[in-house]
Amino acid sequence: MGSRFGDSQLQQDIKSWPFKVIKGSVDKPNIVLQHKSVEKEFSPEEISSMILKNLKEAAEAYLGTTVKDAVITVPAYFNDKQRKATKDAGTLAGLNVLQLLNEPTAAAIAYGLDKLVDTSHQLHKNIFIFDLGGGTFDVSLLTISKEGRIDVKAVGGDTHLGGEDFDKVMVNHCVREFERRHKKDISGNAKAMGRLKVACEKAKRDLSSTTETSIELDYLYEGVDFSMRFTRAKFEEQNSHFFLKCMEHVESCLRDGKLHKNNIDDIVLVGGSTRIPKVQCMLKEFFDWKPLCKSINADEAVAYGAAVLAAKLSGNGNKTVTDLILLDVTPLSLGTRIKESTMSVIIPRNTPIPTTREEIYETLYDNQTSMLVDVYQGECNDVNDNIFLDEFLLYGFPPRHAGKEKMKVCFSIDANGILHVLAESVTTGNKKSIVITNSGNLSKEDIDKMLEKVALMIYMEITHACHPHGLVLKEADCPYYCWGCDQLGFGLSYICTKRCNFVLHKECGKPEPLIQYPFSQKCVLKFRDGGSGVDSPCDACGKKIKRFHYRCLCNFVKRNLHPFCLASEQTIEAAHGLTLHLEKVAPTNCLHCGTKDLWSKVRGWAYVSSCGSYSYHVSCVKEIINKNWRYGFFTGKNDPFLTIKQQFPEDMDRMNQLAVVRRRERQTKKNAKLILSVIYNALTGNPMGLIGAAQSYFGD
Repeated sequence: MGSRFGDSQLQQDIKSWPFKVIKGSVDKPNIVLQHKSVEKEFSPEEISSMILKNLKEAAEAYLGTTVKDAVITVPAYFNDKQRKATKDAGTLAGLNVLQLLNEPTAAAIAYGLDKLVDTSHQLHKNIFIFDLGGGTFDVSLLTISKEGRIDVKAVGGDTHLGGEDFDKVMVNHCVREFERRHKKDISGNAKAMGRLKVACEKAKRDLSSTTETSIELDYLYEGVDFSMRFTRAKFEEQNSHFFLKCMEHVESCLRDGKLHKNNIDDIVLVGGSTRIPKVQCMLKEFFDWKPLCKSINADEAVAYGAAVLAAKLSGNGNKTVTDLILLDVTPLSLGTRIKESTMSVIIPRNTPIPTTREEIYETLYDNQTSMLVDVYQGECNDVNDNIFLDEFLLYGFPPRHAGKEKMKVCFSIDANGILHVLAESVTTGNKKSIVITNSGNLSKEDIDKMLEKVALMIYMEITHACHPHGLVLKEADCPYYCWGCDQLGFGLSYICTKRCNFVLHKECGKPEPLIQYPFSQKCVLKFRDGGSGVDSPCDACGKKIKRFHYRCLCNFVKRNLHPFCLASEQTIEAAHGLTLHLEKVAPTNCLHCGTKDLWSKVRGWAYVSSCGSYSYHVSCVKEIINKNWRYGFFTGKNDPFLTIKQQFPEDMDRMNQLAVVRRRERQTKKNAKLILSVIYNALTGNPMGLIGAAQSYFGD
């Protein structure tokens, strides 16, 4: 995430990954996956968004409500590019990212929440968070006050140190041993390496509770079995350099926070790899055998802390949560280049955020009319050893002697740790500002394109319990009746791969388990795959519910809707700039069928123009599209994301003329019916019949 393909660390990581990584546009890495024998390229943000979307759907299914907002945690040592890429992934997953939160800080929130409730603890507590996970290592030094203030003093760590490194050491040892015994190299066989990695990971976990374990794999490679014994002592010896590296970061974090180890009140363990006995032993020894805090779940602490912050930001927490004050810090220094390759630091590392800092710089040459602002992140004096983020030119300086013109550069970091840069000429007041997006991150256009791509990947091919063959998402050749809801369908749909007549609306093929009612924020609808009875028409189109539908979870209101109707566009556009809005009202007189609000026709949804002169039943819009599909009166036929908004007929004049003719025909029939009724009742001497006919005529 947020890396360039040419980065040396990325090239090193690629060698051990079981998937293919290639160079994409502007030196971005792309992951190559094979789906149905076809290779597809995805950016890291797209892969991450698929995982986040899956988590979102799982949360919605469990909570019984829609999930829109999220707090996403990141390793404390993530740089600006990695944080921006993470936020982009959240956007791709359909989430509004409230805030990015450092993982050790999230763990501190989880730990500190209990302390805030406990009124017996001292005024301030110094907490050291040791977070050793599967792929990253973070340390954080914090102070928690009795009033609910969590003040981060310093952070540190390594984004390439974690449990996977311990697994890799064991795997490499087994590969060498297999080659020594059988003269065969298995490192190039993905299947064998995958099995070996799983076995080594299990052995590593076993060694946390026992001093000895073994790996046994039948037919590992070319019919050859493999077994090997591991001891805890051997494991600790092979990974000793990683353990020492962890302790170096502990010492560095304490130095940055200007705090002695004797002043630490609690050491909190987070992450599955902190269960390794050697890690715990080294920490105890370093902190003079002070007990380690294991009161919070090492695997869930980070997620718990993120949930607490989300409750605070959304205003849904209790008093303890809402009183929580969080002051985080920036993990790396930020600055600009001066005098060839020297780094001028504007915001030092471990500065509390959000923050704003500024510096003044002078022109270097005579008659210089522009100044370059290039932004770097890192701790080295030479910018070439730091992380390049972005650059821009500020123009408009008057030509004067070197050093006479000045430029003010302002760096601002928001609560997410994302950087905003402003440069301003002191003399002229010319300004230019950017949010660091870099070529490694995504523009709004990139995100929009990826959203479409991710949507296609997620919905491209499915199976259905009611059909023996696969269903593929593609453009329907002609209108059809959906098997799921027995309603008219068109556009992007799930069609049988064997080309039989089984077709589903896109909304019926892969329905959301829960969805919000468009005219009420409090009403949530649940998907059902069975009929709800003859007396339950669809609230939108008025037609009978047969199989697939959404039903309101509210006890006091019974709403039933076809999935396709529920997905109706809020606004549709016809020819000549006519715009119709979806409203929960009956049309005064539908332009298509000419009738008012008939219970059998529509229960309350209609498309109404802004002026109120034009209106259509929702069911009539479908009929119009069906007819116009055959004649080709719609736009965007080749667009794979065809919507009702695009399918509405272009030939509105023709439709209006037809509506006028039909209204005249109906009026003629009514007049004829009245005349015949009057003649009949006059001949039979029935005055009440005459009155009834008149009331019926004028009542309509």
